[in-house]
Amino acid sequence: MVRLWAEKEMRNLKRLYAAGIASPNPIILRQHVLVMDFLGSSDGWAYPRLKDAVIPQSRYPQLYYQLVRDMRILYTVCRLVHADLSEYNILYNSKQLYIIDVSQSVEHDHPYALDFLRHDCNNVTEFFRKRGNVRAMPLRRLFDFITDDASGSTEDEIDRTLAAIQAEMDATSELDLAKIRAEDDVFRQSYIPRTLEEVYDYERDVRKINEGKTEELIYQKLVGLD
Repeated sequence: MVRLWAEKEMRNLKRLYAAGIASPNPIILRQHVLVMDFLGSSDGWAYPRLKDAVIPQSRYPQLYYQLVRDMRILYTVCRLVHADLSEYNILYNSKQLYIIDVSQSVEHDHPYALDFLRHDCNNVTEFFRKRGNVRAMPLRRLFDFITDDASGSTEDEIDRTLAAIQAEMDATSELDLAKIRAEDDVFRQSYIPRTLEEVYDYERDVRKINEGKTEELIYQKLVGLD
């Protein structure tokens, strides 16, 4: 059992490292023993977890959008969902976040992948919202950014999309932020179909599409409805 877990960690870490996501480089696997790069100082101290790191408040917005970018690459390039992403398995050093602990990560077409992704989005959002000057995007907006091909395929396109989102969020009023949190509560409880076959009330949804209300469909980006 442990050997299979180590094999999965090795396989997933290779995908992250190849995609350019800051993470440990896996070196060799022998049965249940996985050897990887040490993320730490030359005198043997590991980089702190994001939860424990001492970081200037002004740096959190940059780190938030860096992590959001990595989550999109993880989904669209590595075809993975971390499934346990939080401040406990992200390391920090010198303005850089490192994603670790991917043995439980699942393929993007796993039956519960979207639920796991929503959970990851919620963990990241809640952590950074508590860091004062970070105006994190709505949960559904983050979810759509990660899963929607229209967010861009090249690094420049992704960065331009994120810059536009950041400018929009920075201009958001406190009243709008309260509305966003209420919408987040709804999104946390919403059923997300992965395919059109999983839509349970298609007659209602067809009416919405014909009325031009596709933005109300939570799966709009996932299935390419325009």
